[in-house]
Amino acid sequence: MIKYTMIGYNKFHLNYDRSLQLMINKYNLLVNPDLITLSSLLVFIPLFFTNNLYIKGLLCIFHDFLDRLDGSMARVYLKKKIQRDTLFGAYLDAICDKIYVLLLYYFIIKDSYLLLIKVLLHLLSMIVRTLLYFSEYKFLNKSNMNGKLGTFLENISFCFYFIFPNIYPFFMIFSIYFSTRSLLDKLF
Repeated sequence: MIKYTMIGYNKFHLNYDRSLQLMINKYNLLVNPDLITLSSLLVFIPLFFTNNLYIKGLLCIFHDFLDRLDGSMARVYLKKKIQRDTLFGAYLDAICDKIYVLLLYYFIIKDSYLLLIKVLLHLLSMIVRTLLYFSEYKFLNKSNMNGKLGTFLENISFCFYFIFPNIYPFFMIFSIYFSTRSLLDKLF
């Protein structure tokens, strides 16, 4: 089942990425991918202040959209040969995603042991990603399909936490699994 999940997500991710790149090119939308990354982190602010659970769920999906968009924009920058520090961009994206989850856990979702496991994984991953970034192996600091799937499932699980709480654990368990595989890929 895991193998088919990865194959399905890989196909979904590639098609979604191509669609975003086409939209970016069609409308000539060029925004520094690092600004999109920071914007995705700032989605936490309205998420914190709204009391409407449906809006909270939609903001989690919007955060995921921005998280996908920054990667698509980075690939457009590469194709157009626009200069930027891609290694820093990959590092910033990873760290901002983890900070977003830490903020959710600390300020909003305090009653989930599954999220506590995810937070501990993210803290460990932040250490590993930072050590890699400041080492001679910084080129290994890019995301992989396990990490992308783990983040996607994490954002979907947050949406369900607010809108359909009974479904939340299912997606978070799979998110933990794929994030753990991503972290192990970086360590070994």
